[in-house]
Parts: sequence; structure tokens; C-alpha cells
Amino acid sequence: VTLSGDNSGSTAWSATKRKAWTTLTVASGTGSGKVKWNRSTSGLAAGTYVDTITVTAAGVSSRTVIDTLVITQTTTARLNKGGGKTRTIKDSRGTTASSGQDTTSVTATLDGESGGTSAPKWVATTGASWIRFVDGATPTEGAIVWTRDVSQLPAGQHIDSVVVSLQGNPVMRGVYTDTVVVVVVADPSPTNAVDELVRGNRLTGDQRDFFDATGNRNGRFDLGDFLAWVDRNGIRLNASLTAQLAEVRGEP
Repeated sequence: VTLSGDNSGSTAWSATKRKAWTTLTVASGTGSGKVKWNRSTSGLAAGTYVDTITVTAAGVSSRTVIDTLVITQTTTARLNKGGGKTRTIKDSRGTTASSGQDTTSVTATLDGESGGTSAPKWVATTGASWIRFVDGATPTEGAIVWTRDVSQLPAGQHIDSVVVSLQGNPVMRGVYTDTVVVVVVADPSPTNAVDELVRGNRLTGDQRDFFDATGNRNGRFDLGDFLAWVDRNGIRLNASLTAQLAEVRGEP
């Protein structure tokens, strides 16, 4: 507010506003000075808001300031990483099975409002050749699923990342570090596998884990795991092994 001329230094002025989101912190003065106000966006939806600040003083015409407030919808990202634990995959390279595969997933969620008429989508990317996405773009609340194919990886620990970003806004992202330990398991002979079923203590722990992981996945090595292995690899059992299996099944 700038006043000039006779009695300008002693002339009082006052300011008014119209909208509830405007709060005048300095609403009056004498002589030249400043009108000050705050804007409160609490409870306001995204959009454009306009208020008029009017300053009046005795003997002069009023003056107005048009204050425009634009609120844009914002989105914040949160990636639910689940357990994030290292996964050990037992892989038998002596079979024809796709044994070196495992599936995992994480959940991507959005906090806040996204704006627009369609739901925002996550896009998942990775530089790991052994990570293959089942679904590379998911809705607002959904799982990003991938398989780990370690058939071409050497034994040891392998670490890579899955980057999940908001489509159209790559800055909004979460990173999931995926770690897999590959253990190459020696393929047992059918005789040792049957002996394990009949007598036990013929296979290593890794071999039993591998049988179960590629069989019925019930947490132990059993007849179902063995039969799946035989069928998967086209193994032909001799009469002696067949007879022993009949005993395991409880057949006469």
C-alpha cells in the first residue's frame, strides 16, 4: 500500500478478503505499508482458487489484488518389499527339468491421490537376465510378479534389483533388491533315490530339497517327489527298483 500527498502519513487503510482459505495477518495500517496474508490449503481439493483482497482508505478509491491459488494432486510412492530375504535355489544341472525356476512377488501401493481419469500404473524394470516378469505393469494396488530362472547362472550368490516406478513419473519409484543363492545339486542315481525312500540317509540334504522343490513341495522328500522326477526325466526303472517301490506303496 503506497499513499502519497497531503496527510498520507496519517491516513488509515484496511484490507478485506472473501475466501475462507485466506487469512489476513496484516489487515490494516497507517500511511504506506504492506498487506500480508496466508493461504491454507487444508481441506481443498485439487483445482484453481481465486480470492480478492480489497484495500480501502478514506478519500481514495479502493484497490484490489487478485490472488490465485492452484492446487495440484500429488502422489507419493511406497513399495511393500515383503520379507526381502535371500532365496536359495537348489538346481540340478543333470536333468532336463526347468528346475532352476522360482517365483516371487512384491506389492506396490500408492499413498495419496493420483489425479486423472485412469488409475496410475506401476512399471517394473530390471537389468537382471535371470529375472523375468510375469506382469510388468500393475494397477494401483497389485502384485508385481517375476520368476527367477537360474538355469544359466553359476553356483553362488547373485544380487540384482527390481525397480518399480510410476508410469509417466520415473522419479516416483521403489527398489527391491533380489538375492538368490544357486546351489548346483549332483543328480542322484535312481538306486540311491529309491534307497532313500526305503531306508533313508542315501541322499544329501540338498538333493532332498531339490526333489521336493521340483515335486509336490510339501517340505520333505517322498514318493510323489520321486515319481515326478522319474516322469520328468524319462527314467526307466529296473525290476528290482520297481519291486522296492511297490513295497513303499504298500502294494503286494
